Amino acid sequence: MGGRPAKVTPKAKREMKALYTSQEVSVKDICTRYNITRSTFYRVVLERDYTTKEEA
Repeated sequence: MGGRPAKVTPKAKREMKALYTSQEVSVKDICTRYNITRSTFYRVVLERDYTTKEEA
């Protein structure tokens, strides 16, 4: 498909979610580490996982 490539890879998404849930690293530091904005961060972290158990 066409369109703009995603800036955040699936691996980076998993890492960001883990850092966020651990509460050991601030949102600001996570955003700096991955070179993204706070709005992008929250869109990634709050994104629902729509895969079913059969797909996973």
